[in-house]
Amino acid sequence: MKIGMLVNNLEVSGGYQKLVIRLAQQLMRLKHEVIVYSPVVDKNQCYPDSIGDLNIVTIENGSNKPLSERFRELAQKVAPDTQAIIIHDELSLIAIACLPKTQIKSIVWMLNNQFPEGLGKYKAELTSIAKTKYVSNKDKRTDLINNANRIHLMKKGLRKITSFAVYDSFNGSLVEKHLGKKADFVAAGADLDQFIPLSKARKYIEKSEYTILSVGVLFPHRRYEDLILATKLLVDENKPMKTIIVGRQDLSPEYFTLLKNLTKELGVQKHVTFMNYVTDKEMTELYKKSDAFIFINDGFTWGISVFEAVAAGLPCVITDNIGAADLITNRKTGWIVKPQSPREVADAINDIVTDRKHTDSVAKEANKTLAEFVSWSAYTQRMLKLIKA
Repeated sequence: MKIGMLVNNLEVSGGYQKLVIRLAQQLMRLKHEVIVYSPVVDKNQCYPDSIGDLNIVTIENGSNKPLSERFRELAQKVAPDTQAIIIHDELSLIAIACLPKTQIKSIVWMLNNQFPEGLGKYKAELTSIAKTKYVSNKDKRTDLINNANRIHLMKKGLRKITSFAVYDSFNGSLVEKHLGKKADFVAAGADLDQFIPLSKARKYIEKSEYTILSVGVLFPHRRYEDLILATKLLVDENKPMKTIIVGRQDLSPEYFTLLKNLTKELGVQKHVTFMNYVTDKEMTELYKKSDAFIFINDGFTWGISVFEAVAAGLPCVITDNIGAADLITNRKTGWIVKPQSPREVADAINDIVTDRKHTDSVAKEANKTLAEFVSWSAYTQRMLKLIKA
C-alpha cells in the first residue's frame, strides 16, 4: 500500500515528530511505501539519527510562506497513486482540502493534541468579514481574511476525513462534542527497545541523592515551574534531590528565561540542571541514572516519554489531564497528581524515594502491563486497521 503522511513541521525533536518518524519506519518494515509530506523540515534538529530513513517531500522556503499557501503547495506534491493518508495536526487539513482529485479511499486524522475548538462550529463567511466597518490597520484586516480563508479550507478538508484516531479519551470526547463523530482510541507508541534492558538491571535501593528526570520541549504548558517548586519543597525538607530537565530551550526563550530566573529566586540552581538537545545514547544514560520520571504537563499532550520511562523501569509521576493517564493507575502503575500542584508532585517524589519496596512493585507492574501495549509495532497495527477499514 502507498501511504502518505502529512505533518505541519519536522523541524524539532518533539513528541508528534517522533510519532510520525516511528510510524513511517514501522510501515516501511511491513513493506508499505511511505512518503512523509511536511512544509518545514530540519533534519539536523528533528531526530537526526532517525529522520534519514524516511522519504520526505517538502516545499522551498516553507517557513516563510503563509500557512494556506504552504499547504496548498504541499498538496500538489502528493503522489497521485497514494492509497491512504494519515495527518497529524489540524493545519494539515488545508492540504487535504487542496488535494487534486485522486483515488484516495482512506484519510485518517491522528489527533495528538487537543482538538481545535473553533473548527467544529466556526462559520468562515468571507462575506461577513467584507461587511465589517473600515479597519485603519490594513494588516489587521488582511489577517482576518487570511484566518477566515484558512478555517474555510480546514473545514473543507475535515469533510474528507474517513476516520479519527485519538491518543486518549479526552481528545475522543472533543471529537464527539465538536464534530459529532466517533473516534477510535489507538493510544500511541514509544521507543522501548533501548530502555527495556535498563529495567532488568534497575535496583530500587536507598541512595544519598536521588535524580529526578523530566523530558520535553520547553513550552509553558509543560509546567516545569511546578517541578522546580516541588524540588524546592523537597530540598527544604532535607531530601537530597537533583532535578534534570531535558528539552529544547530556543522555541520559547521567554519561558526558559522565566524558569532560569525561578531557580535563582528559589536558590535551587545547584539542584536543577537544564539540558538542551541530547543524543539517543545520552538520553539512555539519563534514564539509566535517574530514580523517577516527572511529566506534569497542563494537558495538551499524550506522553510518549512517560512510556519510555516505564520501559526503563522508572517510577513515573504524571498529571491527570494528559493522555497517559488513561493507561496508568494511581499508586499501582504510577503516581497521578493534579495539574499545577507542586505540593502533590513533591509528595509523590517523596513517596517514591522513601518507600522503595512499594516503588519496586509499582514500576515493575507498569513495565509488565504497559510496555507491550505501547510498542510501536502494536500501535502501527492499530493504525493499519483504521486505514484498511
